[in-house]
Amino acid sequence: MTKRYLLLMLNKEMPMPTDPQQAEAGIKPWREFLGELHRQGKMEGGLPVQRSGKIARKRSVKDYKAKTNDVGGYLIIKADSMEEAVKIAQATPHAKQNMGPTIVRECIDMPM
Repeated sequence: MTKRYLLLMLNKEMPMPTDPQQAEAGIKPWREFLGELHRQGKMEGGLPVQRSGKIARKRSVKDYKAKTNDVGGYLIIKADSMEEAVKIAQATPHAKQNMGPTIVRECIDMPM
């Protein structure tokens, strides 16, 4: 039975390349990897995220700025097992380039 898994990719802050050729070289492995996941029907969604944001609570809002390893992006994938989801996580450009660890968590389906 296919399930959904959340892959949280952690990394330290990295400068974004300003040279278009360097930027393309960094994006190309992701484009290829995500394209293949999509062709296999395993891609649900995902994006890189900014390192700053807000911490929202019921009665307060504070600025948030990552200080060390923090979420750099996420993917939601479909896999038949945790083992398959881990293999997909290990095949990401994030893992192959040793950018940091990836946390793999099974998503819980909620009735609507």
